[in-house]
Amino acid sequence: MPNLKDIKSRISSVQNTKKITKAMKMVAAAKVKKAENTVKAARPFSDELLHLFRKMLAAVGEYSTIGLKVERALDNYPELLVKKEVKSEGLLVITSN
Repeated sequence: MPNLKDIKSRISSVQNTKKITKAMKMVAAAKVKKAENTVKAARPFSDELLHLFRKMLAAVGEYSTIGLKVERALDNYPELLVKKEVKSEGLLVITSN
């Protein structure tokens, strides 16, 4: 049978574990909140990007998937598989700001 000192030690240990768990929950909640805010801040950007893609598709007119290989999209563009000498490079940056 455990003595009084063992019981007090066990109670203290459980209380410390409870404090650590509470702190971990608070940190996790803060991270979730930060992630939610990031997603909410990106919504206008993604909405505008969707609008842009729809506008581009409308400008193209009707398009067809006849003759396209859907197993690997790369099969539809064999020129992308040909090695070429790189003479210049470009960088397209899309941000929400």
